[in-house]
Amino acid sequence: MVAGGVVCLLAFFYFFYWYVWTHEREFTAAPGIIINIVLPGVLASALFASLRCRPAHRVTLAIFCISSLLSIYSLELLLLVARTFGHFDTRTRLEVVRDLRNRGIDAVPTVFPSVLWDDQPDGNVRSTISIDGSEVLPLGGISNKPTVMCNESGEWITYRSDEHGFNNPQGAWQSRDISIAAVGDSFAFGACVPADKNFVALIRKRYPATLNLGINGAGPLVELAALKEFLPFFRPKVTLWFYLELNDPLELNQERRSGLLMRYLNGNFNQGLITRQTEIDHVLTRYVDTKRKSAEAKTVREYLNDGLDIIKLSTVRTKLGLVYGTSKVDTASDELQTRLFREILQNARAFTKAWNGMLYFVYLPAYERYIAPPSAGDNRNAILALIRGLNIPIIDIHEAFQAHGNPLRLFPFGQRGHYNEEGHRLVAETVLRYFSSHFSPCELSGSGFRNCLTRDRYSHEERPQ
Repeated sequence: MVAGGVVCLLAFFYFFYWYVWTHEREFTAAPGIIINIVLPGVLASALFASLRCRPAHRVTLAIFCISSLLSIYSLELLLLVARTFGHFDTRTRLEVVRDLRNRGIDAVPTVFPSVLWDDQPDGNVRSTISIDGSEVLPLGGISNKPTVMCNESGEWITYRSDEHGFNNPQGAWQSRDISIAAVGDSFAFGACVPADKNFVALIRKRYPATLNLGINGAGPLVELAALKEFLPFFRPKVTLWFYLELNDPLELNQERRSGLLMRYLNGNFNQGLITRQTEIDHVLTRYVDTKRKSAEAKTVREYLNDGLDIIKLSTVRTKLGLVYGTSKVDTASDELQTRLFREILQNARAFTKAWNGMLYFVYLPAYERYIAPPSAGDNRNAILALIRGLNIPIIDIHEAFQAHGNPLRLFPFGQRGHYNEEGHRLVAETVLRYFSSHFSPCELSGSGFRNCLTRDRYSHEERPQ
């Protein structure tokens, strides 16, 4: 009973320190306070108080506590065993790459901008990649390689990267008549679903002249960089800006610390990435090899992390929807973040308008919006109001998810992660439905929309929101 009281007391002080004292982390919903602070405190008090009970009662209570604890940890281990020996591939990304290379396949892991940041003493960040002594931030991965992506559905998803390291079919960059371009983060990239099942690929099936510039871990500044680096060469009729609630503000908070990325807000700055892929492939390959050797030396740490996850009952808590903690967002910079986000979108809209293109804002809902209680924050209306104020048309995917009836089915195993294939299909259907009501088939056919005689039924300013 003393040991149980001490453990509960330690848990109480742990959560109190990080969530109340230092405020470095925050609860996403009120039940997090009850479960992680109030409950351990009450249990610790009850266990210490039980020491004053008669011996027979203490024995009964001890047996009950031990039985409950064994049952909970047995469930945790059972879920892990089911995941290991069921249809879930438990290999790490490094192991998958190694196995593919042993079979003669020159595979590489995904590489993306957010893994390349190096924190500086002054609080800013710089890319770890340099070419000829100058900082360079590649936006795509290593080109023309079998690439190991991620595993959320039970199997590792791989794809062959295109000519610039993005998730497009081979030859997508050869056409100069791109009608639709997509920019966004890992959701637009198509993380953890087959390359032909992500929502941009499904849009491409209807409109073949579609280019995907989705980037893992990207926020608004990286997305603006991708737009400015690559789209002037194609001048697409439509640019879809995919915005993921929760993630994009967090990524922007990191990206604004990069002097290089902030330069994309000024005029026509770019790094000339579209002509430097050979150099980029060389430095990224060297980076991956260095990280691979480093990761092989961290096997013991990985085992320790796995053990810590078991102690924390991570699997059970996730299954029951009892994960309420998250890193504290710098709320002091909310106004700065909003101004910066507005400036980014103004910049993107003006840039696409220069070639008579149109920017569309696609609002993607996060998993946290649909759990009980929801923890996706309350800034959705503010974001949509900002976009309407900029006169940028909106395609709202949340409304489609809500109409689905059970939005959690659109995520892998109903848990936190990227959309599953059903979720991607619903996003694509919503976007295509919007296109059907706003464009003639000729305009986005990829056969030269500028030569279409049928014009869009609405001007850009008159489009319904």
